[in-house]
Amino acid sequence: MIAISDPVSAKRRIAVLLTGVPRGYARCVAPLRFLLEECEVAYHAVIREEFATPQALDELRDAYPGVTTIVVPTSESRKAVAPFEGKAVASTLVMMWHEIAYASARIADLASYQCVLRTRFDIYTHRQYLPEVRLQDGDVWLPSQMSWSGSNDMICLAAPREFAAYAGTYGRLVSIVAEGIVVPEAIMARSIAVAGLAESALDLYFLLYRDALFSGVDDAQLRVLAHVHPVLSTYKLGGRDDSPERRAREISEVESLSQHERGFPLYEVRNAGSNFYPVETDDRDGRAFRWMGVHAHMNVAISRRARSLSFVVHFHIAGWEISKLKVLADGYPLNLEVIAVDGFGRQRVSASLQGVALRRPWSKIGFSCGTFAIPSESGANPNDHRLLSVAIGVPVVDEGDDVEPHDRARR
Repeated sequence: MIAISDPVSAKRRIAVLLTGVPRGYARCVAPLRFLLEECEVAYHAVIREEFATPQALDELRDAYPGVTTIVVPTSESRKAVAPFEGKAVASTLVMMWHEIAYASARIADLASYQCVLRTRFDIYTHRQYLPEVRLQDGDVWLPSQMSWSGSNDMICLAAPREFAAYAGTYGRLVSIVAEGIVVPEAIMARSIAVAGLAESALDLYFLLYRDALFSGVDDAQLRVLAHVHPVLSTYKLGGRDDSPERRAREISEVESLSQHERGFPLYEVRNAGSNFYPVETDDRDGRAFRWMGVHAHMNVAISRRARSLSFVVHFHIAGWEISKLKVLADGYPLNLEVIAVDGFGRQRVSASLQGVALRRPWSKIGFSCGTFAIPSESGANPNDHRLLSVAIGVPVVDEGDDVEPHDRARR
């Protein structure tokens, strides 16, 4: 058994294998780096020869300094697809698995790493840290997102030996296709079973980055989509059903589903019972806030370098005071302190995060308030039947030189 839930002082050594076509991945680089911030990373990129132009290789080196590039000769790709001519399986899928097998066999020191992460160039990961897992013999960890009728075939985390078995899918393709299994995710599930591997769910949220769809949305919106609506990223650009009209409708849906939430995203598990109310805007300066009732929570990826967490109290019910609010970070009570009052009379509240054992891939920040009211019953607003206590702005995590609220412009 290999444990990769190491203490902070011991960074996980991880080999990252980037696969696919190296185009339009610029916005995916920073999220991947954040995901692996607490790891000692060696990047490897496998590219078919037809895509390995001098410009493409230079761009890869700029994006991932120190990256090792593995180029698959065109002659090898041709030989790889030859046994599948006339079969129902897509040649691009065959070449994908051939690339992964080809690269895995050519990373000479693969066995020296604690784990291996395979991901596509165009994977845009949610703002989270790599989950802490315990890799037992025979385990491969795959996201549940986009697994459909089988298993996710875009991302895999495994120990080196198990990763080599996973990468051996190409060697099993002939027999799998002969069974009539040609859907990508079904092939993945069947390959795992044939290899005698055990699939575990990797707590990772992501989308496929499509610049034609997402160039007009910001990173906060992309993170909302990655967590809640990732299937919107599977739209087939250039496919049979692609058209300017349909693409416009898709972009409109992306905007409508992500724009409002981006102001103060909770990243909560669905149906978790959180009672933060929907995002509202403070007319005084346009900042986003949420009212809460008795209890509420949100998920935030907090660096272990973090010093404090702070937020603005936008509104509160009559008789409310800061002593009525309790905040826990991963079960640890935080000592709240009013550190400033702005020109609108709003309090900025801060709490130290020193000594908090922060969870991965993100921390749960829980809020509880012992004073609450229903506006329609108190006469404050006859049309508001919500149970309210306090309205707060998006929390800001202070990491010293790096300040990270959900989006930096909100400080």
